Amino acid sequence: MMGPLDWAFLPLQRYATFHGRAPRAEYWWFWLLQMALTIVTRAIDGLLGLGVPGSPISTSLMVGLALFVPSLAVTVRRLHDINRSGWTVLVYAVMTAVAAMLGVALSLVMGPFGIVLMAIGVAAVSIKFIVLMASEGSRGDNGYGGNPYGLTYGY
Repeated sequence: MMGPLDWAFLPLQRYATFHGRAPRAEYWWFWLLQMALTIVTRAIDGLLGLGVPGSPISTSLMVGLALFVPSLAVTVRRLHDINRSGWTVLVYAVMTAVAAMLGVALSLVMGPFGIVLMAIGVAAVSIKFIVLMASEGSRGDNGYGGNPYGLTYGY
């Protein structure tokens, strides 16, 4: 049986593996690890005066770049677990970008109301993606592989 830290570090072991499935535990514990690292590295940046305009590099940027591929890979595998294509990530990224661009355009015409509309659009897309990532995976095998938990479902 795997504990939370095992799940959190599993995507680092499967760094660039885009095939197969990732259960909710793997995805969400890794997400929590990323958020904790972001908080720590931003605090370090603040203490060292890094990450401000004119600063060439920051610890949070380096950690973010290092975790980009495993984060994308675990997201794709998580989508596979709910029997969705990994390209769904691109669809949600485009939807978020379109909502943001429309909001910027609307803000030029409508002022602050356009910004509020943009925030609502981006929030709606984000909430839909969170719900998707939190949904239960396919029981048993699906088109992307076997049950990631093995014979029993859950941990």
